Amino acid sequence: MLSHWHSDHVSNIDLFSDATVIDPNNYWPEGKIVEKLSDRIDILAFSGHSTVDLAVTIRQRDLLTGCTRVVSVAGDLFESEDDLVKEELWKDISIDTEKQLIARRHLLDVSDIIVPGHGRAFRVGRRPMVSIVCLQTFLA
Repeated sequence: MLSHWHSDHVSNIDLFSDATVIDPNNYWPEGKIVEKLSDRIDILAFSGHSTVDLAVTIRQRDLLTGCTRVVSVAGDLFESEDDLVKEELWKDISIDTEKQLIARRHLLDVSDIIVPGHGRAFRVGRRPMVSIVCLQTFLA
């Protein structure tokens, strides 16, 4: 999946000649799920960083506790964890900060872990009551 058509994200795509490419230009940035790859994996289309920004959400179920966590691969909707506190890191390279902020808020709301376009994955403080219920289930 190509998150967007910037050269730092697509420059080596020709090395994967047998791969199926999910092209962001095939989607309208609706701010919602635009394709379900499976019962656990969704593609969402936004805009803000670029004209069309794709993100992927993956729901993972912990077999021990039965709890589900959501990992979101966000492309450059999030540059890195640092841009949570240093907004200029993403705002200075956004084509539409209002739309990108909507996308970022959505991903923060639905995610437990975000994989940004540049930098390592980071945890977000999502669904604290769900976490408590899962922990209580595990300890019972």
